Amino acid sequence: MVDAFQTNIKKVKVKPENLPPITVTTDGTTVGQYYFRYRIVSEDGTRRSAWTPVQTINARNFTSVDVNLNVVSDGTKFILSWTSPDVYMTQYDLYVAWSGNSGSTYTDYSYAGRSTGNSFVIDIPGAYQSESGTKLAKFVIQLPTSPQVLNTPAQIFLSSTGVSTETTPVDGGVV
Repeated sequence: MVDAFQTNIKKVKVKPENLPPITVTTDGTTVGQYYFRYRIVSEDGTRRSAWTPVQTINARNFTSVDVNLNVVSDGTKFILSWTSPDVYMTQYDLYVAWSGNSGSTYTDYSYAGRSTGNSFVIDIPGAYQSESGTKLAKFVIQLPTSPQVLNTPAQIFLSSTGVSTETTPVDGGVV
């Protein structure tokens, strides 16, 4: 005999782009979990259950993919745009490392911000603005994490070479 309540069971699927940032370990070495709570609302909206205790789902590890990153600089800011496979989210965390000596050393990567699409503008600090081509930047694009720390398993792009902070042509260049 089928229970009357079982005949009206509804399933809810949450798309990856609607998930919150991945919770990661503070040292940024492992992908952690998604934390969430939910409650049930009657179809007519007049009754609601209490919120559930916090639930967890392990986040999957992502691998770097071929990302076509285009970088343009006007000497005071970088304009980044990229394409990535549809399997990834629509939000990305961006990190940047700076070099003031032709790339022989770089600063640690610092959080530049969160993009809600496939483009982002990063202001070039005054100390790294240069017409000489000796000041460079490297970029990391990763899935959103909480806290916002550089997280190797969440990275989908890591630039292998530095990009000059000097003015680049309008058509930019692929990193």
